[in-house]
Amino acid sequence: MNKKTLLLLVLSSLLVSFAAQAKPDGAPRDEKGKRPTPEEMFERIDSNKDGSLSKEEFLAAHKKRGENVKEQANKVKDADTNDNGSISKNEAEAAGLKRLVENFDKIDGNDDGEITPKEMKAMRERTGPQDGKGQKKGQ
Repeated sequence: MNKKTLLLLVLSSLLVSFAAQAKPDGAPRDEKGKRPTPEEMFERIDSNKDGSLSKEEFLAAHKKRGENVKEQANKVKDADTNDNGSISKNEAEAAGLKRLVENFDKIDGNDDGEITPKEMKAMRERTGPQDGKGQKKGQ
């Protein structure tokens, strides 16, 4: 598998993760793994704190999220330092991919010490879209 395939699969999984966990400037979550409520997300996007969202505030937040996703995707792309199409735990750690490292064993389905695009896809299919409470939608 090539880097482009790996990058696209990892990027798509990160998009779901980032969308659900959007927060400004890397602000910490209240509890580990807790996703922000719609009200919390609204407050974060409402940059002038007037209680309403303007088109400009919404577009600025969307642009910033897109920049963060691109930055993360570049980190994932660069993490595959040996160009073998997969990422080892050491490569993920060296690239500073904290969340990937934290969930490495869950994603590495065949326990070979490498995360492949196929394993990333399987992880997304297992977890699927989630609601704000960390539960799979429709359950």
